[in-house]
Amino acid sequence: KQDIEVVKLAYKQVNSGWTANESIVRSTSSAHYNRIETALALLRAAIELEPVDYQVIEVNSDSLKQAIQDFLTGTEASAVSTSNGASLKDGLQLLDRAKDAFTKGQTNQAKQLMQSFIELWPSIEGEVSTRNYKLYTRVEQETPVIMVKGQDPIYQAKLVALIDELKQINKSSQYSYWDVSLIVLREGLEAMLIVLALVASLKSLKAKRPLAYVYAGTGVGLLASIGLALALTALLPTIFSGVAREL
Repeated sequence: KQDIEVVKLAYKQVNSGWTANESIVRSTSSAHYNRIETALALLRAAIELEPVDYQVIEVNSDSLKQAIQDFLTGTEASAVSTSNGASLKDGLQLLDRAKDAFTKGQTNQAKQLMQSFIELWPSIEGEVSTRNYKLYTRVEQETPVIMVKGQDPIYQAKLVALIDELKQINKSSQYSYWDVSLIVLREGLEAMLIVLALVASLKSLKAKRPLAYVYAGTGVGLLASIGLALALTALLPTIFSGVAREL
């Protein structure tokens, strides 16, 4: 219809539907999730272009539709290669470079860097959403608009504000592999102390049958732990990406 207000309304409806259902896609296929998230962000950027270019909007609408259709039909989607092992630090570097490019008037380069960030975002969003959900929402809403309007000082200021808040999260984040290891060690020690106390008490009472129950229960617990770890890895393909990784 080439009515931008109708287009914006339709976009809001699509985005609302996606927000209500994105967890289904994320838990099923991180590659499809990344594609849809990126297509949705680029469509929002296209809608914000001035003057309005309905051909660009149509192309991005078709890309989003195809991405959703591929998920529904089970078509294989390749993950974005640059997202492997990516972190919030990588995203911040892209935003910093985009900010500098906008400031220097290098608009095309800045837009390319912002698009690279948008494509990377689904792989690193978990680091933000689990710590500051409001900021996570702002990044998703504002970065596509900044991509097309970043030459405006108002949007440059918004970009600076986003970078500053994201850097605060990055600096305060001290949760790492070692923290996970310490939790496992602590819980393991607690379990070991309980088992040792039970064994020592039962041995002093010379209660052989209950002692066998303790040993059997310990063995079952160990096997169940290993089985659960294998099941989670097999059943949750997004265990190492985005929100699922953080949770």
